[in-house]
Amino acid sequence: MSEKTAIDPPSLSIGDEFVVMTRNGQTRKVVARILGREHNPATGIDMVWLDRRIHRRYESTMLEGAVKWSAGGAISTVLAKAPSVPEQDEGEEMTARQIEALEARARIAARIAERRGKQAS
Repeated sequence: MSEKTAIDPPSLSIGDEFVVMTRNGQTRKVVARILGREHNPATGIDMVWLDRRIHRRYESTMLEGAVKWSAGGAISTVLAKAPSVPEQDEGEEMTARQIEALEARARIAARIAERRGKQAS
């Protein structure tokens, strides 16, 4: 049997007007024009809309230096960068948002388990 090797994420260079993407092991660069940018202060997420699709279906993460961008979109690529979240030290209390996220995960896990139980019957 063959072993699947991990695919390194492509690297990005984001400028004022263009995005240049390079895949590991390839010299060809993919260039796309930036159609728009948005920073949502409420969530802290940065978005960049491109004029074409530069990602492949298995390329959901791209790196700009040490910064991770998620790539998605069916017709053109939309890049999203979430704010960096500092790691929580032991002994710190959880914020209300963290508690809500944990409760939501628990509800989703319970629904999935319930649906799997119904399908097995």
